[in-house]
Amino acid sequence: MRALEKSTMRVRTLAVLLLSLVSIELGAQSSIPSVLLLTKEKVRAGKLAAYDTNEARIAATCMRLRCPHAYVALKSVSALDEVWWLNEYASPAEKTAADHAWQNHPSMKPLQPLSVRKDSLRQVLETTLLRRVAEASPGPPWSIAGTHFLLVAEAGAVVGFSGSVFQSPDGRQTMIAAAADLAEAQLRAAPFGQAVRILAVERRWSFPAAEWIAADSAFWRSPLTSP
Repeated sequence: MRALEKSTMRVRTLAVLLLSLVSIELGAQSSIPSVLLLTKEKVRAGKLAAYDTNEARIAATCMRLRCPHAYVALKSVSALDEVWWLNEYASPAEKTAADHAWQNHPSMKPLQPLSVRKDSLRQVLETTLLRRVAEASPGPPWSIAGTHFLLVAEAGAVVGFSGSVFQSPDGRQTMIAAAADLAEAQLRAAPFGQAVRILAVERRWSFPAAEWIAADSAFWRSPLTSP
């Protein structure tokens, strides 16, 4: 009887471990992010073509080697040299697990020279960890799944704009909303002028989660072309 109990316990333990591993595999990301890691960067003058090639190689490497966590690249519609990078997590614990998984992942070696090259092509403007303010986000939880454009605004700079609210450690609140196409994004942003930024998902530079592909396969699996 004790042997049977021990065997059952081992099976349960193994199941928990497998679930933990799956949570950081490609595509195992929640559609309700509570934490966002947002990086803004500027492509150096005259380096956009080289930047494009390098980012496409990074994304392809991550896809081939099944990197630990998906990410999305966003290009500013109004400033072609401005790029935003977004990672979404269901919880702080998921972010910690993903960070640890990256450290010893097989992709780190082939990504290293691409990372060095990336640093020569861009300037990092800001990296911020944002946490969702659920009580200030009454609408449907925001997710990158099915999204082609994002609208982003500082909460204090717009009145009447609706979106999910995320807060940085210094207390600043950012509102994020999704749009299916540019026309919808421009229509929603128009009343607020330059206070609302429009960002386009750049699939060539992104490493999509399986759930993003499943929600919008025509977009993510269509032939990739240079911008």
